[in-house]
Amino acid sequence: MKKRIGIILFCILFIAINGYSQGKIRIACVGNSITYGARIEDREVNSYPAQLGVLLGENYEVANFGVSGTTLLLKGNSPYRKTSAYQKALDFQPHLVFIKLGTNDSKSGNRVFLNEYVRDYKDLITSFQRLSSRPRVVLLLPVPVFSNDTIGIT
Repeated sequence: MKKRIGIILFCILFIAINGYSQGKIRIACVGNSITYGARIEDREVNSYPAQLGVLLGENYEVANFGVSGTTLLLKGNSPYRKTSAYQKALDFQPHLVFIKLGTNDSKSGNRVFLNEYVRDYKDLITSFQRLSSRPRVVLLLPVPVFSNDTIGIT
């Protein structure tokens, strides 16, 4: 975990050095319940986007655009790109985007569309890269699912 945080902080520092140092650096955290902070006590303080904002300090604006239960897959049972949070993340005009989607795509009903996963991910990335803020996009690995029964994933 410390290694991942170090990599994330390095990426943010790299961006800051490369021209975003005027005003606050906007970071959009896009994802499912893990990003949102579901089942975390006081998620507005304890979710990973909130903690990232604390670690980075006042020169950064970290926004949580997580939506519980969402999928990367457009044909999944709850596509992230069909949520209002997705549009809000685009409107935020971030300098950096962290995307953590994929866990809910492992649900048995979504697996039939896994051959579209890479294409849908590329399309999502491109939708952010086309913004006038020209953000860098960082893909975070989905949490592994070790159960064959994925019905309970939310």
